Formats: sequence, C-alpha cells, structure tokens
Amino acid sequence: MPLLLFPSPETTPVLLVVPVLWLLSWTVNRAFVIQTPLNGVILLMAVMVLVSTWATYDLTISLPKISGMVLGFGVYFAVARQGQRFGGWWASLTVFMLAGLGAALLGLLGSQWTISKFSILNPITEQLPEAGVSLQGAEAGIHPNEVSGTLTWVLPMFIALSVASLYRLCPFRAQDAGRSAGKRWDLWGRWVLMIFLWLSTLFVFGVFVITQSRSGYIGLLVTGFAGLIVLLPSRGRRVVLCSLVLVSFFVGLYIHQVGWDAVQRWYLSHRLVVGRGLSLRSFEGRIEIWSRAIFGLQDFAFTGMGMNTFRYVVNVLYPLFYTSSGDLGHAHNEFLQVGLDLGIPGLIAFLALYIGSFWMLSRVWQWATNLEECACFSLGRSTKVVILGLGGGLLAHLAFGMTDAVALGAKPGFLFWMLLGLISSLYAQSVEAIRQR
Repeated sequence: MPLLLFPSPETTPVLLVVPVLWLLSWTVNRAFVIQTPLNGVILLMAVMVLVSTWATYDLTISLPKISGMVLGFGVYFAVARQGQRFGGWWASLTVFMLAGLGAALLGLLGSQWTISKFSILNPITEQLPEAGVSLQGAEAGIHPNEVSGTLTWVLPMFIALSVASLYRLCPFRAQDAGRSAGKRWDLWGRWVLMIFLWLSTLFVFGVFVITQSRSGYIGLLVTGFAGLIVLLPSRGRRVVLCSLVLVSFFVGLYIHQVGWDAVQRWYLSHRLVVGRGLSLRSFEGRIEIWSRAIFGLQDFAFTGMGMNTFRYVVNVLYPLFYTSSGDLGHAHNEFLQVGLDLGIPGLIAFLALYIGSFWMLSRVWQWATNLEECACFSLGRSTKVVILGLGGGLLAHLAFGMTDAVALGAKPGFLFWMLLGLISSLYAQSVEAIRQR
C-alpha cells in the first residue's frame, strides 16, 4: 500500500500486485474477484483508467492518480470479501474508522493553516504547526479543503455510533451488583470503548471544523438534515419535504425575477459579509473554473484528457482570467473532474457507483424495517445505525463534491473505496440473512 500511495516511475511494477492477487484468487476460488452489484461499474471505470493512460500527455503526471485507482480497486474487493463475515465486517469498519482518525491527525499536523476564512477560528489555527508533515505531492502542506473532504467520509459514522452508544450503554447501576466479575469487566470494557469513541468523534469533528471548508460544512449540514428526515415519521417527513420544495421554489423564483446581481448587491449592502467565509467571491471563481472544465469535457468527451492533467492543460487550452491557476489542483467539482480524467464513460460509471450504493443501503434499510430489527438480521440492532453512518458519509461527500473535490486516485481516496466495500458487504450479508429466513 505505501508503494501505491507514493509511486514513482521506478516502482511502477508494484501496480501489478492487485491483478496478481486476483489471479491467485482464481486458483483458489475460481473467481478473479468477489461478486458484488458494483462489479460491472468498476470494470467500466478500470477500462477508462486504461484508456486514460493513452490519452494523457505525460504519464508521469498521471501515475499517482492511476496508482491510487489500482489501490482503490484492490481495497474495495478486499473489504467486500472480508465483510461478508460478521466479524470481518466489524473488523473492516474498525480499520475504516481508525484510518479516518489517522487522516484527521495527519491533517492536523500537515495542513496549511495559513488559510483563514472565519476569524473566530484564527486563535486556534495560529497555534497549530504549519505543515509539520510533508508528503509526496503535498510538499508545501495538505490543503485544509482536502482534509475536510476526506473527513466527510468518516465523520457521519463516528457521529452515528457515538449517539447510538448513549442508548445502547448505560451507567453501572445498583441492580448490576449481583453480576459476576466477568460481567462487570465486560460492562467497564464497553464504557471504555464508548469513551474512546466519543473522544475520537470530538477530535475528528474538531479538525473538521478548523479546516474552515465551506463545502465540507454544507455537506455535513445536508447529511444532518437528510438524517432527520429519514428518522421522522412518514407524516412529518412529507410535511418537511413539501415545505422545503415550496421554500426552494419561491426563493428560486425571486432570484430569477430580481437577478443574481441584485441579490449580490443586497448581500453586500446588509453587511452580511464579515470575512472570507461568507464572501461570494470564491463562488464566482468556481463558476469560471467550471466553465473551463465543461470546455475540456466537450473537447475530450470519450477518453478524457488524462488523470491529473487538467491542472496543467487548463493554462494552455482554457486560460483563466479572474482566478489564479497557480495552485489549481482540480476542477472544484468532483463529477466534472472525473469526466476530465476518465471521459464521459468514466463519469457515468462514477455516477453509477453512487446510485448503486444508495440503492443497496435503501434496500437494507427497508428489509431491516420490515423485519423489525430482528436479532438474526444482518448486523442486528446496529443495522440502521451503520446504514445512517455509511449513507451519511456518502451523502456528505457527494454534497462536498458539488463545489470542491478529492480527485479520484488521490491518496485519501482509499477511504471512499473502503466505504463502498462496507456497503456492498452489508448488502451481501442482508441478502444472505433474508435467504436463511
């Protein structure tokens, strides 16, 4: 894994480790990879990664992202295979959360904390070390927005399990006095685990907040709102959704009538902008970058321009006039970036990953509801909790990806593939439980 995360032209033969492992799997199980609902989609994406090696103007530039994709494919199928067993699923989830905790720690020690958007957080960021950890490809430090995007994958799971632990665990009570010493140790062990879980959640959430990523904040808010809607009774859910549609309609109609320029003037005249955090200037820059990304997608529709090349090609073919392109790492929209990297077929595959994953989660939720959380069903009483955590991570990053990106193949991207593997294996466990009933 380290050689795939930090590749070089000399270590490119390491890319063969994943297909070689698949060949060994064939000799043992007569199957290259485990069967999941996402196999066809991943095959299309793998083909487009191969096509991108022909389309790129410099394979050395694309190599880190190609290597990250190969690692992602391997991680997905490894988690999907391990997760079909009850113990393997929880072990995989534990690794996923510990990796997220490690990403938060690495982000805390290695980010560029000189970026300031909300002055209220400046006293905290000023005390943090400036890029104390240097990584290949981020020698000047990790961008806080990328840290935020990475944490959106794991933070909803931390929150879901932490909140659920308050209802599943209780203090040592008088009626427990008659329990054996083993039972008491088991109770205290669960309390230690709960405390560690809460401390980890607070730490990850704290790092997430000080990244000052507005895209990350929006992603988490969207996820929280969606979670509340899911947990509401059906009548309350309909009322909230209808109200949201009506408010959105009238706000959109008002903006259409008065014009976007008038809205900006009103926004500025009422002094709502108190710092970079509430400024619309960066959004205007996003619009310019998105327009250049659309031009690139039109010109390289089928093959894409090659992974990781937009950051350089944009200055040659589609110059930016109002936005500095010196540190432009991606198209600031994950879906446009995938289209630029892998073409429209790759973009279709990427969309299908999300659609297929949400479909699997919805099916498992429906089965768990119909079976009234039967103890023998999949993960038992924890089923809906982990669905909220997994789906929340997927939705939070989806919303984050509308205005920012953690590009496919980026170093923290293995968390995305772990998340998909956990969803696929949870679905497989649920299907097997249904069959046994």
